[in-house]
Parts: sequence; structure tokens; C-alpha cells
Amino acid sequence: MGGGEGSAAREVLRHKSVDRVVMCDIDQEVVDFCGKHLIANQEAFRNKKLY
Repeated sequence: MGGGEGSAAREVLRHKSVDRVVMCDIDQEVVDFCGKHLIANQEAFRNKKLY
């Protein structure tokens, strides 16, 4: 739960053995904002393995 800023997803997605990452955050506005404005995590938000 949480992790809407994408940092945990970014770190997990570095591992090639990971097939899918599910992010669950209570605040969609935080997820949307961070996906657009946190440059360090933008690649994670664009990754097709992130749900």
C-alpha cells in the first residue's frame, strides 16, 4: 500500500526477474502528479510491467 511517488516501483523494476509490479495508493492525484513531475521515477511510470 502506498508508494504513489514511484520510488519503490522504480527499484523493483530494475530486476529482470520481475514480471509485474502492482502499485496501490489511496490518492490518485499523488500518483498522477508524481508520474508527471518526479523525473527520477518517470521511467517506472512508463514501464509496461507497472499496474
